[in-house]
Amino acid sequence: MASQTNFKIENKFLLFEDAITKEPVLMYNDSTLATGFNFTKSTIRTSFPKNLERNDFNSYQFNIKEETYLVDNGCGPVVHYQDNKFTRIDKSFHHKNQFNAVPFQKNNEIYLWGGYGLFNYKNILTKYNFKTQEWRNVRQNFENEIPPAQSSKTYAKTKDKIYLFGGTTLDYKNIVKSKYLKEIVWEFNLKTNTWKEVGKNNIEKFIDIKDSEKTFIFQRKNKTIILKGNLLEIDIDEDWVQLFNQRDYKSLVAMVYHKTTDQISYVYKKSNGKLIGVTEDFDSFKGDFLREGSFYTPIKVRNELWGLMLLVVLVVTWVIYKNQTKRNKPNLFKNKIEYNKATDEFSFNRKVLKNFSEQKKGIIKILLQNQERFLPLNELNKAITVNPKNESWGAIKKRRETLLKELQQEFSLLLAIDRGVVFETQKNSTDRRIKEIRLKIEIKTR
Repeated sequence: MASQTNFKIENKFLLFEDAITKEPVLMYNDSTLATGFNFTKSTIRTSFPKNLERNDFNSYQFNIKEETYLVDNGCGPVVHYQDNKFTRIDKSFHHKNQFNAVPFQKNNEIYLWGGYGLFNYKNILTKYNFKTQEWRNVRQNFENEIPPAQSSKTYAKTKDKIYLFGGTTLDYKNIVKSKYLKEIVWEFNLKTNTWKEVGKNNIEKFIDIKDSEKTFIFQRKNKTIILKGNLLEIDIDEDWVQLFNQRDYKSLVAMVYHKTTDQISYVYKKSNGKLIGVTEDFDSFKGDFLREGSFYTPIKVRNELWGLMLLVVLVVTWVIYKNQTKRNKPNLFKNKIEYNKATDEFSFNRKVLKNFSEQKKGIIKILLQNQERFLPLNELNKAITVNPKNESWGAIKKRRETLLKELQQEFSLLLAIDRGVVFETQKNSTDRRIKEIRLKIEIKTR
């Protein structure tokens, strides 16, 4: 069951878990808190420390010995929360130096690795000292070399190790741009502060980690959950990944996971721009299974054996293929999206896509009917307009943009393709103010 807010949430909100009650806390305006899984206690008056913006503390949050600590998203200021009161406890300043760092805690202490700030990427390890109330650099050890300086929104964690992959770093060939670190997996030993390169990841087969879309990471039991449009479960110990969709796709803005109740509390943005807070059981939020596979390819084989291994793999693959070709007829529906006119349903590999809303169906049906030509974007409005007399053009346009983005996300994950391949757009040759669109992927109709 899901419970959601019925009050107005401002853009500069703060959402976190209270280390004592294990329940969500939502500061939704300058002086009011809503607490509890139903967000019903919405009359609690409080204030945030002066010269600090509460929405800058949604990224790095730590619960240590029933104490709640919030760290500024660029590092520096540290805020302690207890009994509905916020207190700044550091003697630091706004570092603006470790945005999109990897946060973790060890021995009841707060750490940040890497990040971006002051026009450069970082590979530093910093720790907050509760006694001096200052941050300091921590020495790192390396078995071969240090990971490139980077900001990374994707990592996996076990009890004693962190696995870093898919970060962004400086492109030294073009210093005004950044480049994506796509394959290498780095392992950080939390006991020894030691880095080593351990393999190459396969994550891009499941999600587009280059995309700038909001990414959320948390630990659930022995697995790392990466929430980026859809939901990815990574089991490092078993070297296994499973991909699921969101049961009801939402554009998430912030979220926290409650391990004691196996629930998530999150704030999402509706197509009209309104922010809504929700608490929901994890199993209710998690949608249908999509696919699975290995997380990464470990470095185990010496270079001189690669040629022999490749030859063996090719021979075995050829034998299996020949045998299966003789026994089986090809599956004409594998990895295909279909639209059934009789049932008005879309399916993938003959499995109905239940998370397609009527508005999304309407958009795709219009594009299917005009698949051979470009169509003005405004033609899609008739599929998504709820109340033509009372809705503004701006609201309809915003809803259309959101729905098209969600469709790109869903189709790219299903077909394992880039989001930009789903639709093709251009400007009208006669009137350049008019933007046109057509469906670029193949959808069978029957």
